[in-house]
Amino acid sequence: MAVLAAVTLVVAGALVWWFGPLHDRPWVPTCTDLAPSLQTELGGAWTVTDPDEGRENGKHQSSSTCEISFVTAEQKHTGTLYLFTVAADNPDTARKDVDSFPCVGTAGQVDVPQGYHAFRMCSLTTSSQTLVSVWAAKNDRQVTARVAINIRDDAQAATAYAQQLSRLAADKALTVPEPE
Repeated sequence: MAVLAAVTLVVAGALVWWFGPLHDRPWVPTCTDLAPSLQTELGGAWTVTDPDEGRENGKHQSSSTCEISFVTAEQKHTGTLYLFTVAADNPDTARKDVDSFPCVGTAGQVDVPQGYHAFRMCSLTTSSQTLVSVWAAKNDRQVTARVAINIRDDAQAATAYAQQLSRLAADKALTVPEPE
């Protein structure tokens, strides 16, 4: 009888560990997790246009590919934010990955922000659109944030906003905690 109780206890403990809170399940946010805070912080309208539906409500998943369409509060800029976030448990590998992504356009001369393992930014502006890409790694995550803005009249302002948004979105994707 004592052996049966011991086996039952071990099996129950293993099941709790595997399915319960003790099992380490990497999690990264989706656009659905990030859009409300972007709208609160920046104003305007933010719509998740590709929500990464295969994420089972955003629980216990270690990668996300999604996009958000936006219009700024003053309707000066319209565009799309594309995010790819992945769990990255090895800072050296994440740093190498960030450094190896090809830059489309011009590489920005930016310092690696404090606490980050790696950070790169590239910009490309055409007659109708500006595209800013950020690759970054921090904590146990790695992100690619791309912002495409339709240029109406001021390409410099559109590029500056795209740089601000790509940095902010990358930082949120790297730091937002898992919901309980």
